[in-house]
Amino acid sequence: MKTLLRRALLGVFFAFAALTLIGAPAHASDGTAPAIVATAAVIAFTLDPVLVIQLVLSTVLPLLVGLVTKTITRPGVKATLLAILSLATSLLTELGAAITAGTTYDIGQGLILALPTFLIAVGLHYGLWKPIGASERLQEIGTERSLLRRDLR
Repeated sequence: MKTLLRRALLGVFFAFAALTLIGAPAHASDGTAPAIVATAAVIAFTLDPVLVIQLVLSTVLPLLVGLVTKTITRPGVKATLLAILSLATSLLTELGAAITAGTTYDIGQGLILALPTFLIAVGLHYGLWKPIGASERLQEIGTERSLLRRDLR
């Protein structure tokens, strides 16, 4: 687990370092040199707050599904619940963005954001939360099996 986390953090660090180097100017002008007109393309790196919120929510949604379901719940029910939560969070996040910006609520944007939210949530469930056992532990909260684990410690 620690190795996986270290590799992920190193990957994110190197990705941001590369983006910073690409977007940084080659040299800074001190004002004494004549201005040079550049024809090269400029790279901008911006993060839309709505998309960041959606990304954070999509990482937490599988854990929330694990918390409200039990280990005996059928996988189809869990997948349906995850899809409904993905849709609801996407629509509500878009509504919050529209209210904050004072713009018209775009339901199409909210509906489109539901698909990547669901796909990221499913990927994180099978790629991270299930292998480390977080999903199973959350599903066992309040069951006899979790109580036995607590007594054995």
